[in-house]
Amino acid sequence: MGYYDAACKAGDAYACKAGDIAGQRNFAGKFTTARFLALAFDAGVTLSYDDYNKIRLSLANRYASYLGTNEATAALPSRSAITQIHREVFAQWNIPPEAFGGSPAGGGFHPLIPPDELIHAFVPWCPNCRP
Repeated sequence: MGYYDAACKAGDAYACKAGDIAGQRNFAGKFTTARFLALAFDAGVTLSYDDYNKIRLSLANRYASYLGTNEATAALPSRSAITQIHREVFAQWNIPPEAFGGSPAGGGFHPLIPPDELIHAFVPWCPNCRP
C-alpha cells in the first residue's frame, strides 16, 4: 500500500480509498476483498495470497502509470480509466469485470444493479475523479 499511501498524502482522494481497500483497513476494504475473492472463485479462479498481492500490485502500478510521471504529462483520475484498469488486470487472471466494485454490473446491464453512472453518483469511490 506504499504507493497509495504516498499518493493519498499528496492529495489523491482515490488513492486514499484504494489504499484502504487494498490494505483491508476498514469494513469496506474487508467486504470488497471478500466479494472480489468470491466472484473470482465463482468464475473458477482460486487465488492464493501471493496471487492476490500480485493483482493489488499490478493495479497500483497501472494506476501510477496512467497518472503520468511528471506534471507536464500528468492525468487527472478518471472513473472510466480506473474501471478499465481494473477490468484489464482482472482479465489477465480470468476474473469477471463485475468483480470491480466501482462497476458491479461490469459495464453491462443487470436488472437488479443500477448502471455504473448511478453507482458513481451515489457511491463516491473516486471523489476527485472526472467521469
